[in-house]
Amino acid sequence: MNVRRLDIFYELSFVHIQKMEQIGMDVRKVQENFIRLLHERADELSGRMELALARTEDLEKQKKGSPGDADIVKGLIASQKNLSTRWGSRLSTLSFVLG
Repeated sequence: MNVRRLDIFYELSFVHIQKMEQIGMDVRKVQENFIRLLHERADELSGRMELALARTEDLEKQKKGSPGDADIVKGLIASQKNLSTRWGSRLSTLSFVLG
């Protein structure tokens, strides 16, 4: 599933839980489950960020050895974009956890 879709899912779920609470529904178990899912997502994103960072560092080293290699440059750009996307998603996820 695409990262942005997951972010939207969590945003909509958060709003839905707030609305449930506003109309007097017991949301304790729902909140606990939601927070657990957010922690799992944050952990998953941390792992993916570590992989993207390692890949970026590896490609930067390769680029120094072969500065004119277009494939390395393309891979580096994609890896940096991946890292940026994961970072933004992790910040979004943690903002829900921290409330």
